[in-house]
Amino acid sequence: MGDDEPESFSIDFELNKEFDNVELQPSPRGEEEALVDVERTIVEDLCSALYVRVAHSQDGYEHGHEPGTFGEHKERHSSVKQPQPACPDGTLLPDLGNLLSPSTLASSHPLANQHSIDMPVMSDVSQLQEADGRQPRQSYSEYHDFHKKLVLRDYQVKVAERSLRGQNDIILLPTGAGKTYVAIKIIIEHLYSLRETGKPKVVFFVPTVELAIQQIRKIQDYLPLAWEDRSRLITGDVKMPFEQLVKVITEDRYVVLVVTPAIILNYFCMHKEASLSQFSLFIFDEYHRATKDSPYNALISKYLEIKLQMSHDGKALAQLPQLIGMTATIGTGGAASLASAKDYIIGMCAKFCLESPPIQCKELVEVSQSTPEEEYELVQSRRQDKMSDYLQLELMEKLEQNIVHRLMSEVFQRHDVSFKASFPDNRHLTTYEHYIVKLRDTLTQLHSIEDLRSDVHYCMVALDHLKHYYRTLQLVSLLTCEHGVRHLKEMEQHPMYEGIEEIWKLFQKHFKELQRLAKEEDTAEPNKKIESLQRRLTALFEKDADSKVIIFVQMRVVAQYLAELLQQASPTFQAQAFTSAGPSAEEKGMTPQLRYDVMEGFEGHKYNILVATSVLEEGIDIQACNMVIRYMYVKDMIAKIQSRGRARREKGVMIAMLDENLRQQEEKNHFKERLMYKALDEIAVMPRENFQQRVAEQLRLLTPKKRAAEKKHSNVTHVAKVACKSCGNPLGDMNDVRKYGQNHFLIMDEKLHERVRPFPDPTFMKPMDGMVPYGRLLCKGTTRRTGEECHYKVGNLIKMDTGHFGMWAIKHITVNNNPLKKYKDLYDKYRVEIRAIDLEEMAEIGPEMCFPEELLQEAVEA
Repeated sequence: MGDDEPESFSIDFELNKEFDNVELQPSPRGEEEALVDVERTIVEDLCSALYVRVAHSQDGYEHGHEPGTFGEHKERHSSVKQPQPACPDGTLLPDLGNLLSPSTLASSHPLANQHSIDMPVMSDVSQLQEADGRQPRQSYSEYHDFHKKLVLRDYQVKVAERSLRGQNDIILLPTGAGKTYVAIKIIIEHLYSLRETGKPKVVFFVPTVELAIQQIRKIQDYLPLAWEDRSRLITGDVKMPFEQLVKVITEDRYVVLVVTPAIILNYFCMHKEASLSQFSLFIFDEYHRATKDSPYNALISKYLEIKLQMSHDGKALAQLPQLIGMTATIGTGGAASLASAKDYIIGMCAKFCLESPPIQCKELVEVSQSTPEEEYELVQSRRQDKMSDYLQLELMEKLEQNIVHRLMSEVFQRHDVSFKASFPDNRHLTTYEHYIVKLRDTLTQLHSIEDLRSDVHYCMVALDHLKHYYRTLQLVSLLTCEHGVRHLKEMEQHPMYEGIEEIWKLFQKHFKELQRLAKEEDTAEPNKKIESLQRRLTALFEKDADSKVIIFVQMRVVAQYLAELLQQASPTFQAQAFTSAGPSAEEKGMTPQLRYDVMEGFEGHKYNILVATSVLEEGIDIQACNMVIRYMYVKDMIAKIQSRGRARREKGVMIAMLDENLRQQEEKNHFKERLMYKALDEIAVMPRENFQQRVAEQLRLLTPKKRAAEKKHSNVTHVAKVACKSCGNPLGDMNDVRKYGQNHFLIMDEKLHERVRPFPDPTFMKPMDGMVPYGRLLCKGTTRRTGEECHYKVGNLIKMDTGHFGMWAIKHITVNNNPLKKYKDLYDKYRVEIRAIDLEEMAEIGPEMCFPEELLQEAVEA
């Protein structure tokens, strides 16, 4: 065959050579008519295959596109769909899909080394028909057709090598380098590999609801059409009864699930027959979150426990899922030395039992991606203004003195209670807020002492005021005095600030003077930090009107106010806040749906500036930006790297506007970043045997430890009395709490309604895991000073199919007069184990354990 002959002749030759081996079954019609059917089908399928290959070449291979770029062929690659030929006696002729398999076609293709999705041989699709009830298409093309064709870059292919061979691995790629596309490639090849030999069940874990929505859409775009409608999104926001969740997971209908990790953890907790063997592939997005008590770590611990047990018993490990982690920053775990950093990273590898270090492709990535520049602007630490001085002198200093006076009084000494009550001198630093929170937690332990209860309540209300005043100082320093006054006025909307009349009157007495000073200061001397910020933004948009900017700040209220300020400053600035949901009504926040709408507006032309808290640093795919500004905000090394990755447009820049204290913290992050990359480089060149030995050492440290006392004392009931954190009134016992799913704790106490009052407020949480928010639970206890009801929020009320149940707000109560931060502290401190309740037990619960419906109706009417 000559060099100038069309490529189709080469394919035709290969097909004819393969077809020589086809044997026809005898039929009454004779072999001649059967051969006509076969030949007609060969011609039609050959045309179909050539159409797909032409479409592929038009998608970037042969028209000037660089190899390995992302190609998105948005039209479906249609194929001629004909029934599979059969002999007159009903016997199916051999499947001709393998005659046109990509391995055959690619053998003669001059661009066979390009990394497009391989199209495996089509097999009998009756298995699909049985699984989901759909009629199978009468063509092999349903496994070959896509909405979009995925083509990986060279570095993406390199990092995916071990994963595509079915090995556990960690994918290390910078933000914006296409980790998701690597994961989709792994998913598709995994589905292909198990299509004939097993039942695939892929779970793609994501840390946030927004990212889950984004990932399911990308996956559905690139999945072969045969699996397009067999992928499913499940998050806590989805109102799905637990029985339906079990059905989605256990049945063969869905092969790809995109979930938040709590979903699968709840499944293991609530379903007695749940097993890791039901899954074939776990992908952990943002794998660096697998630390301490995270949901990721809980899932990995379950995997390790079973794998180590199976290794000990000598059983095969085939039924355990393959594990893939994806991250841009694996972290160092707070290590201060190179050796400690290497131990931490090898420990992250040990969680997946890796046999070789993660593959790094820094040089290849740098060629394909622009690296943002970093700039630093040193700004004044705080604004010198009369309003801040007045607030500190007339309110904060007086409250501090009153708190110290009460804590040092004779009554506290009589009960052998002593405090080192000395507030930090600088009220603008975060150490001041930390001191307030710590002192408040300490005071909650003293509620049970009758003589101290009045003074403790006074101090706690005063500390709430001080915390609010601290945030007011932050707003004045970062924005304007007017924003500080607005924040102070919002105190009127929250009754907890009015708990002590003396403190509330002190605030009201000075509020008008604070308003006057705020107006005077803003007129006399505008905030220089804001002026500098506006100058940078103006210069950027004058240079490029289509620019996109993200500004990171520390607090939700700052994000909201700064977005408003920029919006009013210039019609060019189309700014919008982007924050997480607030933990309380006082904290400003956004729902997942609202955040998703904002992202859509940023992707389009509605917004060109996002003012965001740390929620946008990672876990959400968002459009690349020209500029990222960290406005008086420093977190940790991972946050720095993640936020820098947002500025990945060509000639992008990350600017840090910091004072001297924050600059020193930033220098520590810079050191940790260099330490992480140095540790990764040294691990990458470790001999394989040495690496495996170090992994084995770390694996011994990760081995789940059984609680020996759990069985030994399983029949012992330990005391764990619940009380209001504000007034100290007894509320119940933690032994009456049952664990529902992974993260929910229901109160099973038929007398709960005698000690708490329901308050309708469905905004405190989003619907999740079959639970619908109803409202808050308020303490019915009385304060000693006023004799009125406490009304402190001590829990939440949710509605389920079986009735209404309460859940304690763990940070708003005390257990045995001590504050707790997490439910797991119950076991560590009091050996109280919260018993789990499954679906069968929930169905048997009587109405006496639910909150009385008549009281709920009265609350609504009131």
